[in-house]
Amino acid sequence: MKQDVRFKALLYLSAFLTGSLLNAVDVFPKTTLELTSESGEILGSITPGSKLIKLDEKSDKSLVMVSGWSAYGEESVVFQKIGQRVVYALLKPNAFKNIEKGKSQTDDYDAEWIPSQIKGWVKNSDLTSNQEDVWKEGAKLFGERCGSCHQAHPSDEFTVNQWPNIVKAMKDRAGLLPEQQWQLTKYMQAHAKDAK
Repeated sequence: MKQDVRFKALLYLSAFLTGSLLNAVDVFPKTTLELTSESGEILGSITPGSKLIKLDEKSDKSLVMVSGWSAYGEESVVFQKIGQRVVYALLKPNAFKNIEKGKSQTDDYDAEWIPSQIKGWVKNSDLTSNQEDVWKEGAKLFGERCGSCHQAHPSDEFTVNQWPNIVKAMKDRAGLLPEQQWQLTKYMQAHAKDAK
């Protein structure tokens, strides 16, 4: 009897998960946005251009899943890939209980990386289905701010991991607000010489 109940529960769960993933679509934040629980508690923030999977929609919000990798000891940051520090999400300590983790892997330098994903709610108005829409804003900033004092470096001159420090070092001279710094950093990383 207990086995029948467990089996039926697994069937319902499987059908639910399969159904929700069949309707899932990729979306991208146009700006840095807050990830919240269903009750509205802030779980963290998601950076512009990060790939999200939209699972559901209610009113003016969407339930999304952020999937990526956390470096061991930096579980509050979800990165796009192992070894490449493209920030997808910055999580608050209260979100740690909601992170689903997989089996860790090591990179070429023996650093441990943990597959991580978290679900939460974001505003629909801050999402686009086309990542290129986000990169247009980064390209605009690059054109307006990065060549005004010197010859602008092409994005493929540096690596994914070099660009954040370069943009950070130039942010004050370029007059970048924090949001613009994220926009430019993510754009440069997406077009870096080792971007995959």
